[in-house]
Amino acid sequence: MTLTWCALFVEAYICYLFGIYDHFNSENISILSGIIVSINIVVACADLLKQKEDKKFVITILGGFLFRIILLLWDLNFRSIFTFPDSLDMGTYVFTAANLYEGLDAGRGGLYSKLVCYVLYTFFGVQPIIAQYVNVLLAISTIIITKKILRELEVKTKYIFYVVLIMSFLPYYAMNNVLMLREIVNQFLIAVSLYFFVIWYKKGKMKDFVLACIATIGAAAFHSGAIAPLVAYAICYVLYDRQSNKFNFKPRTVFAICLCIAAFAVINASMGDVIFGKFGNVESVEDIAYMAEAHNDGGASYDVGIESGNASVDMVVNTPLRMFYFVLSPVPWKWRGINDILGFFCSAALYGYAYIIAIKSLLKKDCVNKNMIIVGLIIALSSAMIFAWGVSNAGAALRHRDKFICPYMVLLGLSLPNVFVKKESDC
Repeated sequence: MTLTWCALFVEAYICYLFGIYDHFNSENISILSGIIVSINIVVACADLLKQKEDKKFVITILGGFLFRIILLLWDLNFRSIFTFPDSLDMGTYVFTAANLYEGLDAGRGGLYSKLVCYVLYTFFGVQPIIAQYVNVLLAISTIIITKKILRELEVKTKYIFYVVLIMSFLPYYAMNNVLMLREIVNQFLIAVSLYFFVIWYKKGKMKDFVLACIATIGAAAFHSGAIAPLVAYAICYVLYDRQSNKFNFKPRTVFAICLCIAAFAVINASMGDVIFGKFGNVESVEDIAYMAEAHNDGGASYDVGIESGNASVDMVVNTPLRMFYFVLSPVPWKWRGINDILGFFCSAALYGYAYIIAIKSLLKKDCVNKNMIIVGLIIALSSAMIFAWGVSNAGAALRHRDKFICPYMVLLGLSLPNVFVKKESDC
């Protein structure tokens, strides 16, 4: 996708250099934005077609790209017929970015709205379609990075193809990719971080581990919950012994733990307000429960767990249950209609299956890529634990789960060969 991104940067520079958007009224600006996107779509198709890959990968990724373009056109023109589940949430970011561009109060929207305002709107004017199209490019880039991660880990081609096929055409995921939402930035940065982590895991160069951490911190700047992969990276850095290729505790582990604590202290002191902003008002277990209750609204909400009167006990007991709901919502016994049914089978069931297949894989005596499967499970579990108390309705769970689609799909791609290897050998 390098050529595609370069072409978009050139278009942005030309628009900014000649102030093209300053010479058109609102109707003509929309037409101009459509032309700019159309030109880049042609470049993107050519860019994808020239990849030196198996034809099935090229066709699948190109199909996923065109699928998203169709969804983007639908969102722009046919909302009256069918509105994407999270399309209305996009309004917050559109409104905030436009206000920032006009020099008004920021309101809600955070870093993503500021990024859209100062980067995209500065070059293209107030045109959400450009931001939506950029999210499409980020989604395709995420799929390509996920494929590269599985290649680095030497997964069989057929299983990599399954993962690429799922990510290219997963309906709910694709619909969110075409909206002006921050989730796709989280997905992209988490995929980048996991890629560098895998490179560090294989080659042991510290710069790759640092880049993995920086990418994760970048993702957390957009949403604090995206810090979850850093937990897995820290555990692996502390306990992984490259010589034996196993997790164990050695004298150097103590130094590694101290180093991680020092790094966390520096990050918290210098960027704590940005990265951990969501946790800024949390000072006790009661505050966590209160935040969960505050998000427990709407028809898709789920109010689960017990109340013993002791907040600490309630948190310990209820966390696994809330994690279950976060991973599998909308659960069948709370379905309200066709959207919930599709949400379960096209999103929740896949994430749940990733856990099942990963555990079955680890139970195999000759499990391949066992360490990376463990890392993937730690990322999945830590993200579920964070969002277990930060999310209390199915709609938000669907959206926030997709932040971690790359680790989940890598987990799936690594686990499938271990589980089905015997069946293949018997054929």
